[in-house]
Amino acid sequence: MDKKSLLALVIEELAKQKRDLIARADETHQMAKEAPSPMESNSDRTRYEMNTLAGNLRDVITRYDATEKALSAFTPPEHMDIIGLGAIVVIENAKKMTSNVFLLPDVGNIPVKLHGTVYASISPDTPLGAGLMGHRAGERVTVNDRETAIISVQ
Repeated sequence: MDKKSLLALVIEELAKQKRDLIARADETHQMAKEAPSPMESNSDRTRYEMNTLAGNLRDVITRYDATEKALSAFTPPEHMDIIGLGAIVVIENAKKMTSNVFLLPDVGNIPVKLHGTVYASISPDTPLGAGLMGHRAGERVTVNDRETAIISVQ
C-alpha cells in the first residue's frame, strides 16, 4: 500500500474543500455588504448574521490551514502491527460490510479513492478512531454500541 500517495490524495481533497469554503466565505461576506443597512430596513440583523457566518467560515478555513500543514509534515510509517497514526485499517461491521480507514492527525472525515478503493481518513479524535487506537488485527472493538472487527492493519 502506497501510504504517501494516499496521504497526498487526502491533502488534495482537503485543499479542495478549503477552496470551496473560501468561495462560500467570500460570497457570504459580499451578501453581508449588500444587505440592507439599518437606515434601509427595520433591522440590521441580516447584515450582522451574514458577517457572523462569514467570520465562522474563516475560522474553519484557519483550522483547514492547520490540518493541511500538519498532514504535509506527517510521514506515515510503512507497516504497523498496532493501530496508531498512519495506520490503514480494514474493519468489518456486524453486517459483514468492510471499510478502509486511514488514521491521520487532525482530520475530520475525508474520504478519498485510490486504485478504486475508498478510504475514510479519520483522526483519533473521532469515536471510531479513538476506539481503534492501540488494537491489532483479529481484535474486536465496540464503538457507539456497535461491534467492529479489525480485519487487517498496515
